[in-house]
Amino acid sequence: QAGRNQPAHGKAYWAHTARVYPQLIRRPDFNYPDIGRIQVSSDASVVAVTAQSCVTPPCPENRTQSTVFPRRGQPQRYDGSVVLSPNGAWALRIVEPRGASVRISVVHLETRRETTLYEGIGSGCPDCHSIADDGTAALTLVSLELFGPGGLHIERPGIAWRATISADGQVVAWEWDQGIY
Repeated sequence: QAGRNQPAHGKAYWAHTARVYPQLIRRPDFNYPDIGRIQVSSDASVVAVTAQSCVTPPCPENRTQSTVFPRRGQPQRYDGSVVLSPNGAWALRIVEPRGASVRISVVHLETRRETTLYEGIGSGCPDCHSIADDGTAALTLVSLELFGPGGLHIERPGIAWRATISADGQVVAWEWDQGIY
């Protein structure tokens, strides 16, 4: 980077056996310069990069935007954070408009079809939610809630903080007020 006109932060790269390729470089004067989360699908065909609008606190209007670099086609931009499924076919989209409200939806990345799963008070923490290869989502809204294809909705009583679902959607682990389950 020495002697180049690049910012000191806000960069994401593809690393290959032969060389490193710049994937995304955000200038400090760009709207979303602070890259905070990078995810890669299990076969490395899809990459999701989440960035924030504020680099140095205090951040009165800190907004989040995600860019998904899909298998085919152009990059897709979404307001909010995304959580990528292991196969890269699905993403949870988490938007915190203002205050304690949150909107969580599931997006099929190839068709860009988006279905809202939840809107209301809850956690906008992307590390607190997870999505399986078939689009089944494990959310920690207060309790653990599972949303799946065909309108599946299961709620597990108790206070849940973080949840992870296996790629095949068969196993869910979560942290709750009684420990890890």
